Amino acid sequence: RIDVGEDVENFTASMTLEEVNGEEYSEARVTNWTKPSSDGMAMIMSKSESSVAFTLNHGRRRTSAAGGVRELTAYMSMLPECQAQGDGAPVGSAVLCCDEWGSSCESCCKETMQGMMVDMMGATVGSPIGTEGLGVTLTDIAGSDGDMDFVAIFDTADEASPRVQAELRVVDGVSTLDFEVNETSNESLITGMAQWEEISGGHSAVVSISERNSVEMLIKAVGAWSETTDAAGLITRTGGGSIHNGSDVLQGGGSGTWTESADGETHTLVWKLYNESQGQFLKGDAHLDLETGAGINLELEPSQEMLVAEIFVEESTNGDIDARAHASFDGAEIVSITGDWDNSIGWGGDLNMTAVIQGDETITALATLTDAIDAKTADLNVATRTEYLIGGFLALSDGGLSSAAPAFVNLTVRQGANASELLAVHGRITNPDYALDTDASRVILMKNPIEAYAHLDLREDDGGSSERMAVVHMNITETEAGNGSIVALDFRLIDGNSTDEIIRVGAACDTSNLTRMGVDAEVHFEHESVLNMSGVLPYQGDYMSGNMEVHVENHTQVISTRISRGFLVQSMKPTGYDALWLNVGTVIDDEVLLNVTDLYIERGPDIAWSGVGWNFAL
Repeated sequence: RIDVGEDVENFTASMTLEEVNGEEYSEARVTNWTKPSSDGMAMIMSKSESSVAFTLNHGRRRTSAAGGVRELTAYMSMLPECQAQGDGAPVGSAVLCCDEWGSSCESCCKETMQGMMVDMMGATVGSPIGTEGLGVTLTDIAGSDGDMDFVAIFDTADEASPRVQAELRVVDGVSTLDFEVNETSNESLITGMAQWEEISGGHSAVVSISERNSVEMLIKAVGAWSETTDAAGLITRTGGGSIHNGSDVLQGGGSGTWTESADGETHTLVWKLYNESQGQFLKGDAHLDLETGAGINLELEPSQEMLVAEIFVEESTNGDIDARAHASFDGAEIVSITGDWDNSIGWGGDLNMTAVIQGDETITALATLTDAIDAKTADLNVATRTEYLIGGFLALSDGGLSSAAPAFVNLTVRQGANASELLAVHGRITNPDYALDTDASRVILMKNPIEAYAHLDLREDDGGSSERMAVVHMNITETEAGNGSIVALDFRLIDGNSTDEIIRVGAACDTSNLTRMGVDAEVHFEHESVLNMSGVLPYQGDYMSGNMEVHVENHTQVISTRISRGFLVQSMKPTGYDALWLNVGTVIDDEVLLNVTDLYIERGPDIAWSGVGWNFAL
């Protein structure tokens, strides 16, 4: 039984399994397993002498306007292995499974495909199960207990709509799937067959497809796969397949063998692909050793041309890494690469990499990553022996130890023989720790305005001067008003040459009224208003809800909105978790219904962002 509370952020599922037939459920069948998790899923399983119970916490919140509790009751059967019926077995020793009222009993042995399907679907053999547009039928075949028919049809009342029909047959351990796809209810598009059976250590399969009502085959594919493990723990996986044309003439195929050492450290792969009509094939092998490196060899016949590639990686105890790689074709070196990474104390390091192409052209890349003066920086330069190719410098900072210092990003890209500046980006924004605060109730307060500035510079042409292309200004301020305040946003994108405004966005949230919040926003493009939005959201307990109207030229779009009044406590999470909730929905042109529901942003005990989620329906 699973009880799901509508306004809690997790649910608990509990199940008890009683032992059947004495020790038939042995300790080996039950694992005591605990996987704690602060977010996501956690499962706790325990076992007493006679039962098993588990608890599943999925860490998600389910809400609805109606509230209340959903209840789902489910039954799960875990069946013992069928008892042997050999010589000496007592009469009637086959285990019987009965329903909880004892009114119906049957053999617990459900090792056949049909037995499992009947149990899973709650079906009766020979009686169709279906809903509108989908029909399913299980049919008995005269034969062994493992035989069955399974038919599924997807169709609609509209004869012009596509129709799909599939039939699964299991006879003497061979599974066959026949399928038909109709462009309409009466006109066949393609028909096909897939057949597979279990072989020693694996499976084999055959797939064929025919066009429309033709009996001629379009294509057929044949394949097989198996896996073995020897006494030393070496795992060998072997697979192969072939493609045939409509006349069942072999066209091509391939085979491969993958081996894995018992410790999982060493892997090898050998493969071959062939084209029967041209008599050519590609073969090769690859190896991977987690301690030393990897390599690959390719050979094309009948030309005997070979591609060889190898890579070796060595890591020292202090984090330094040395790497070597090379590739050759038909004995001639194509490229060789050497590189080393020298780890720095704290964060960062130096990267030095050299590539030699066709034994002549040499390219060198040097990179330095550092952490200094509350900023992380990266400097990259790529050059040949005679010419500088491209490079760049990036610096990122969150403001560091000084909360009044802004967070910033600086990016410069250089290219050409003189390492001329190609572009430059600079941006900064008020440190959130300086602008925002929370009170004892974890309510977010604005201590200082949020200001942001950015600019983009591009070089006009090779050798030319840099030109400022665009400038961005943004300010977020809070002003006391009435019984609350007005929080306003002003965003401007300005042409770097003419200083004319390209885009301006203004928005405000007004909480000066004790019973509602007002929202207004406007977007200007080249000084002309292109969008207006306004709405009033009356307070309803912990939420506020109402309609927002968006006006674009002569069109008005109404958006139904429901948002929590701040961060609400996640009652089923550990202490210190809360979340901001938002639901929006609208109808576009009386045809498209759009809903985004249960959008939440969650905070943890440290008031830092800890999770996000949503549901979307179109």
